[in-house]
Amino acid sequence: GVSGLKAAVRALRRGEVVAVACDRNLKQGGARVRFFGEEACLPTGAVDLAAMTGAAVVLVACVREGRGRFAAHFEKALPVIDGSRNGEAAQQNLQLVMAALEKPIRQHPEQWALLWPLWE
Repeated sequence: GVSGLKAAVRALRRGEVVAVACDRNLKQGGARVRFFGEEACLPTGAVDLAAMTGAAVVLVACVREGRGRFAAHFEKALPVIDGSRNGEAAQQNLQLVMAALEKPIRQHPEQWALLWPLWE
C-alpha cells in the first residue's frame, strides 16, 4: 500500500536495503514484458523504486542447499534507467530485470514455484 511505498522510499534514501518480489504480480497493474519467451504481466515495484530514488536493483536468489540450509546468490547491480516510472524507460527497466531473473530460475527450476498462472 501507500504507507509501505513511503517506508520503502525513506529506507532507500537512507541507504538501506529493501527487498521486493518481482516474479509475481499480486495486485492489478504491472506491465507486460517477455519472461521465458512469453509475454507476462509482472510487477513494476522494484524498478519504480529504483527510478524514484536512484537505488540499484540487485537480484537475489535463495537456493536450498540441503535440509534447513539456504544460500543467497547475488547478481551484479542492474543498469536501471533513472528517473522514469512511465513509458519506454520503465518498460525497458522491467524487461532488464526479468531477463536477469531468468538465469537463477533456469539454474534451479525445481525450486521456483508458481501458485497461479503467470502466462495467459
